[in-house]
Amino acid sequence: MHKILFYLAFILFALTFFVKVPGLLAQQPGAAEDNATTLLQKAINAHSVGDNTTALQSLWEAEELIWNMGPMGVRNVAYILTEPEYFSQYTPKVGETFLPNELLIFYCEPFGYTQRKNADGTYSNSLMWSFNVLNVQGEPIGGQQDIGPYPHDGYRTFLTDKMLTLTISLSQIPPGSYILQIILIDYLNPSHTVEIQKPFNLIVPE
Repeated sequence: MHKILFYLAFILFALTFFVKVPGLLAQQPGAAEDNATTLLQKAINAHSVGDNTTALQSLWEAEELIWNMGPMGVRNVAYILTEPEYFSQYTPKVGETFLPNELLIFYCEPFGYTQRKNADGTYSNSLMWSFNVLNVQGEPIGGQQDIGPYPHDGYRTFLTDKMLTLTISLSQIPPGSYILQIILIDYLNPSHTVEIQKPFNLIVPE
């Protein structure tokens, strides 16, 4: 088994997706589903008469209720060319093959994690995570565990833009096929986790 050296060059959380722990919700799931349906219908009715301000407000309220019901997940999982400054402003890498002098930059947008509403009307959330590089047999050859938590507190508006990036140096990894495994954990509700596995290849130019 080869010993490898990782450089964790960049971890960026632009924290904005939220979900409440079921025990913290004032409503039971059935009531939340009914209310979400009512709000969606209200949005349709408002839009049908040209009242798009009311329609949007109803959609935002429904979005938060539906978010609170759903599992934790990720979207827009990609290897990218450069680390983005802002949410969703990234250029995907073509393919999953890297050269030894390249940096592997991983990007994803988490959603569905706990949002706790505080007594002062603000929200809090917090994530932690681990990553491993696996060989083709699924065995870890390196990585880092229990990174974080990364709390985000004091915001008052339900937001929907959150990104995570990870940059790894490949210079100490021998050529071959690998899998990048990332496990995200909702620190406010550790039963909420999501695992990402994304393959990549490392080749030596001829």
